[in-house]
Amino acid sequence: MNESFMKDTRKWLDNLKLRAGWGVTGVIPGYPYSSMVRYTYSGGNYFRDGQWNKGLKAISNANPDLKWETTREFNVGVDWSVFNDRLGGSIDLYVKKTSDMLYDYAVPSPPNLYTSTLANVGKMTNKGIEVMVKAVPIRTKDLEWTTQVTLQHNKNELVSLSNDLYQTDNVLWLQGVGDPVSPHTRLR
Repeated sequence: MNESFMKDTRKWLDNLKLRAGWGVTGVIPGYPYSSMVRYTYSGGNYFRDGQWNKGLKAISNANPDLKWETTREFNVGVDWSVFNDRLGGSIDLYVKKTSDMLYDYAVPSPPNLYTSTLANVGKMTNKGIEVMVKAVPIRTKDLEWTTQVTLQHNKNELVSLSNDLYQTDNVLWLQGVGDPVSPHTRLR
């Protein structure tokens, strides 16, 4: 507030701050060794070299191309307060794009050892705005009453969950989403 072009606002404007950020984060696949064929005991036994041995069956297919899911996020915001901090707030805008999302795809068996393969195919976009307003309607020596209201709007879009090698029409993992999911979601 000490800038010369702001000298006329000093009587009523207490704070004005512009914020911006950009970053990239990653999420590693949840199970160790997900890029390799994994096995479990099948419960069946077989006799070999004079001993009974437990049988094995595949519980995943190999996918050496697995990598981390990647999220790129950009946000910009403004913080402000006026009238001796009696009224203030913030406005935040953000765009978050996730690529290489992991999903289990149905595949034929044979030639695959197992009926699904984990692959990095999905893309999702998350955009939103958040507005917060804070007011201090009463401020005395013995009492201060502060009120804060936050409004937000968020749009999540599953951009794609298929490519040339892996396709799906079913989105099984959406059953745990807390927000309503549109029955008109198109998968590309």
